Amino acid sequence: MKKVMKIIPLFLILPLIFIFPSITYAKDSSIVIFDGSGSMKKKIDGKAKFEIASEVMSNLVQNWNEDVDLGLMVYGHRSKACDDIEMVIPVGTPDADKFLAAIKAIKPKGETPIAESMKQAAEKLNYEESPTTIILISDGEESCNADPCAMAKQLEASGTNFTAHVIGFDVSDEKQVKALEQLKCVAESTGGQFIEAKDSEGLKTALEETAKAVAAPEPAPVVAKEPVKISKKEGVLWEDHFDRETLGDAYEVIEPDEDRMAISDGGLLLITTSPAKNSVRLKQKISGDFEASVKINVAMTKKNQAGIKYSAGAGNHIALGFAVSGIGKSYIYFNKMVKGKENSSRYDKQIGKRKLASYEKRKQEDWYLKIKKKGFKFSAYASVDGKEWVNVGEHALLKKEGNISLEVFGKGVEDPVLFDDFVIKPID
Repeated sequence: MKKVMKIIPLFLILPLIFIFPSITYAKDSSIVIFDGSGSMKKKIDGKAKFEIASEVMSNLVQNWNEDVDLGLMVYGHRSKACDDIEMVIPVGTPDADKFLAAIKAIKPKGETPIAESMKQAAEKLNYEESPTTIILISDGEESCNADPCAMAKQLEASGTNFTAHVIGFDVSDEKQVKALEQLKCVAESTGGQFIEAKDSEGLKTALEETAKAVAAPEPAPVVAKEPVKISKKEGVLWEDHFDRETLGDAYEVIEPDEDRMAISDGGLLLITTSPAKNSVRLKQKISGDFEASVKINVAMTKKNQAGIKYSAGAGNHIALGFAVSGIGKSYIYFNKMVKGKENSSRYDKQIGKRKLASYEKRKQEDWYLKIKKKGFKFSAYASVDGKEWVNVGEHALLKKEGNISLEVFGKGVEDPVLFDDFVIKPID
């Protein structure tokens, strides 16, 4: 294949700078799960642990990030039953006086239902559809015939982005080995922090560090003073038909292999390889709601795939594409990756007049692919003509900005894939 990825004069290269409408996102939110079990009556330096915790919690709320809503859940403070779990303060703008009064009113007496408390807190925050963060403060192990570690893993696997930050308060003696292991596992299984606190000062430091982790602001998107768009059409952020000899400054190529990439016949030609090469990514990050679409022309063979991907940092992405399995069945894939864990879906029904599942190597054909982002919800669509679209999947991803790339991958015979009509539009 002729290599055409050569340097051309600067005036022929059009930089990519997106202009996005301002988007209002729902506020982030979190729930503190407070241990009100009988063991919190134990004293440290002459003061009960729950009294120490209440004083430190007041300071936490007074310095809480106002952009993050907060709620308070307490277990073990009303009875000795394992179902004694109460949402004492609903999720909302935190009021330090209310939090202090609520915690001072706690009379430690009951059990330690950590697993069930996490589940209820996650459900309060709609963890399956929205990003969910909890702060667990506990001084002991689960006492209600449940496994907090297993529950944490379950919530992490089934939630959009479930994170548990855990503070182990006075759990370092020899009798607390199991408690320490449980609490560490909860945090580590969800990507959260685990911090030990042995006294008042340690608890204060632990809560301050945890609050920073919960309320860390998202980096501000890059805004250009004099934006330039390759598209002159109103309401179009980016439009590329690859009708030139080189990609230009707008793109970067991840794992480049010039022998398997070219701009040819008015399209971007990529050859499937294993491991994947030539991921063609727009440099400028996208923020806000949008739809990104592309046309691919393929005659795909077994074990190969091609499509469009939204990447939001290491281990986090949404990918949509056309693929053929190792047994020769075709399908549209729509995958979500969060923290390296994949959630995949396949659509192998008819689209337009074209059947999918019965696919064997065909003649050249066009596929149109489109990803729509609305808030944290991503919807995928496929079409055979770019006019009539079929919804092929839904995912949610907790990321407010990312990069769009065009990619191919193959474990079978190398296949050429021609990308064209790459368009990104804002959604009001």
